[in-house]
Amino acid sequence: MTADQQRKALGIAGASLVATALFFHRVLLNGEVFLARDMLLVYLPLRFYWAQRILSGSFPDWYPYDGLGQPFTGMVISAVFHPLNALYLLLPPKAALNVNVLLCFPAAFCGVYRLGRRFGVGLPAAVLGGTAFAFSGPLVSYTNNLGYLMAAATVPWALWGADRFFERPSWGRASLAGALGALVLLAGDLQAFALTLGLFGVLGFCRRARWTAVAAALASAMAASTVQLLPAWQAFGQAHRGQQGLAQATLWSTHPLRLVEVLLGPLFARDPDDALGRLIARRVLDSGQATLWMDSLYLGLPVVVLALVGGWAYRRSRAGRTLALCTGLLLLLALGKRAGLTTLAFHVLPFWRAFRYPEKWMVFVSLGLALGAAAGFQAVLTRPEIRRWAGRLLGLVSILALAVAAEEVGLKLGGRWMATPIGSALGAEAAAQFSRDLASGAAVSGALAALAAASLLWGVRPRLVAWSTPACCFLGLLGLNEPRYQVLRPDVADRPSPFLAAIQGTSWRVLQLSGPHREPSGAGLSPLDLHALGAVLTLEPVTSALFGLEGANTYLPASSARVVELSDDERAWVLGRAGLFGARYLSVAEGNAAAVVASGKRVVETLPSFGYDLIENPLALPRAYVARPVCVAGPAESLAAVQAGSFVPGVEAVVECGRPFPATPESPGDVLSLESTPERTTLRVQMRAGAVVVLNDAFYSGWRATLDGEETPLLAANHAVRAVFVPPGLHEVVFRYRTPGLWLGLGVTLAFLLGGIGAGLLRRPQRRAKSQSPGVDASASNLSGHRTDPPPTGASRL
Repeated sequence: MTADQQRKALGIAGASLVATALFFHRVLLNGEVFLARDMLLVYLPLRFYWAQRILSGSFPDWYPYDGLGQPFTGMVISAVFHPLNALYLLLPPKAALNVNVLLCFPAAFCGVYRLGRRFGVGLPAAVLGGTAFAFSGPLVSYTNNLGYLMAAATVPWALWGADRFFERPSWGRASLAGALGALVLLAGDLQAFALTLGLFGVLGFCRRARWTAVAAALASAMAASTVQLLPAWQAFGQAHRGQQGLAQATLWSTHPLRLVEVLLGPLFARDPDDALGRLIARRVLDSGQATLWMDSLYLGLPVVVLALVGGWAYRRSRAGRTLALCTGLLLLLALGKRAGLTTLAFHVLPFWRAFRYPEKWMVFVSLGLALGAAAGFQAVLTRPEIRRWAGRLLGLVSILALAVAAEEVGLKLGGRWMATPIGSALGAEAAAQFSRDLASGAAVSGALAALAAASLLWGVRPRLVAWSTPACCFLGLLGLNEPRYQVLRPDVADRPSPFLAAIQGTSWRVLQLSGPHREPSGAGLSPLDLHALGAVLTLEPVTSALFGLEGANTYLPASSARVVELSDDERAWVLGRAGLFGARYLSVAEGNAAAVVASGKRVVETLPSFGYDLIENPLALPRAYVARPVCVAGPAESLAAVQAGSFVPGVEAVVECGRPFPATPESPGDVLSLESTPERTTLRVQMRAGAVVVLNDAFYSGWRATLDGEETPLLAANHAVRAVFVPPGLHEVVFRYRTPGLWLGLGVTLAFLLGGIGAGLLRRPQRRAKSQSPGVDASASNLSGHRTDPPPTGASRL
């Protein structure tokens, strides 16, 4: 890299950091934290747990705090091996979370910039593409889901690495492409990783790469990610997410009405505790939930118009046609149950059944539109005839947008039409809100499109023309998407629940049952702050993990399918079955508390400000106990037996036995002591007769049991947990867990990456000698796949 290239790279990196700081100024100036939704409920507890285990000198194989326990590495969203986890070893958890989120945006910006430059677009056009993607509504909405955000920000870099490999295949470049592709999976998003592999093939087609090169790129990404793939594969068949139905898989499908947001700004987002917001999500958008998955889909009129220009300008280019086709297919996937492509994939591709939330695909639709806009803007800058009609098209759409804004200020027809499905007293309020948002969004988008049109039609200074459109794009994204990211006061996750004092010991589990409850107002606390505070104080899953309490809810994706089968009937689970598995305490919303108390349980603490009660089940079984085995043939029979209650809990245990055990008398033994860490539980038992020792932790492959140091068969008990048969006498039973496939996967990944590093070091002298010899720099190539000499600034390489 020459000195000029280094300065340019530093300038782009600096600009991306400045733009990120400006966009997220509320976080930097007010000390607020990205703790909305899954950030608090999932990622803060998971990262906190990971850092605790690593700092204590142990590796986190198992996560005990949700669903009676589940594999931590096989969970995928735990992102055990991602390099950015180092932040949580160096900084306090919430500060590390903020830095982690903020770093994703310059990474996304620079990734699209570098990818655009590889396809031959000039500096201003590449900056436009990076800006459009990094600050698009879908990516900004991902600030409430760290795994999806990190993966989406990495995908452009993975494509950049694959393109370098297709240009000049070598082991070193294959290792880089594979490592960047693996980072998508290591970020915690298996679906984005599957898409990345597909895009490797698409990119190879665009570049006319040999099939062997495409296969090598795919194999490189698979090899580099084997350390995560093997544990995930082992967990897939046993986790409930791998067995979900079509209705679950199509939750939060994008409603076609939301595509208006892509052009004119956010229209439907409301606070999650707002009654109108729930009606909008359920009745207007039919999301299947009471909230939106993404709060904004906005990219803006200039970006979309330029993407259309790019599609037209390069319609004869293989890369141009392929980009348009892929973006269209991704949009159909995002529409989910409303387009049919997701349903087809669900039935044809077995692994697809683990994926939910089709609206996730909108972030990749944004990526396609951003790249298309970069190509379109490059055509505008280098082809005068395209510049003229692009300016006219922008002028036309700006007039239409401003007309919509004027109409909504006066007649409000659009707002009334969108509010029609609500059909309640809140319908008028919804119509007024829709009209306000539609008018402001159309006005901003129309004004910026008009400025871009004026620049293209009447601009005389090339530099001003080149940079005015990216500036308009950023201003629109700043004005309409910046208010949509959600940040909270940092102390909402630090206030301990008053329920903690009433919970005796941490060996018992807590089960949270939501329902009708109070929504208090508090001085200095926004509705979002109160919502998050309520989650912490009521021990909503998996926030209880922040206090070292294990939960009986099944919230995380690797929860055992066996546990989920028993908890699907929520009423039966709360009133009876959860007590079989050590759930002694129930945090229950007041709307459901009476029914729970009527089942023989008692209130031990109240949280009147939120309308929750802590209810104790005195009949809950302990973490470990001795029972007479009731043998059944397999999982179906054990599930039926537990659901029917055809055994005496605590005295008997339904066990999946290969052969019947000897008859066992009453009170066959006692558990004398229990010592537990996440991956190891040691029991000392005194047995008066042969019986089973039941441990109320999830049954999962990877667990092994020893009896007095000798391995003994591990049995599934009460359908969901573990047991071993123990003969009479004093014995020690030890349960140990190791992640299946972890060491093999780690060996494959390290061998591949170290091989690539070694190959790169061996080739360095050759590259240095080559760079010192005269020749043409062929690092850039055009949309047709042909390498060209690098042109001067602003010239086209397309």
